[in-house]
Amino acid sequence: MLDVCRERGVYRGRLWQHSMTEYPWPFESDSMDLVMCNGVLIYVKDSDVLEEMVRVTRPGGKAVLMIRVDGFGTYKDKIAELEQDGSWHLVDVSETRNNFPGGDDLSDAETVLYNVYVFEKNPAAEDAWGSDADVEEKERIGG
Repeated sequence: MLDVCRERGVYRGRLWQHSMTEYPWPFESDSMDLVMCNGVLIYVKDSDVLEEMVRVTRPGGKAVLMIRVDGFGTYKDKIAELEQDGSWHLVDVSETRNNFPGGDDLSDAETVLYNVYVFEKNPAAEDAWGSDADVEEKERIGG
């Protein structure tokens, strides 16, 4: 797929091939407005990949993750940890969907179900106050 994009000049040379489980990813921290992962996490089986998604997403940026129902257990605890430590918060979760168009019977054992989760990266605690004047105000009020 990357070769096709290169041939067509898509993304103006901004294409990378990198294993999701080789850390750190070759991107600056807080450099992405959007991180999207669609249909891949079922094959990764390493919840630490979510920490890298948080690292490269800028504060206020979004991570959109399609996670299959049968693979959610791999990521459930890490998602909760990242929410509890203030790294990100859940913005939206889709209804459960069938991965294959035309397969409306959600009770079929062969059905592959998934949800799409949208997380927003929170500002770092030390960045939450913003300007120097805000920091001075925080110190003045004892925050």
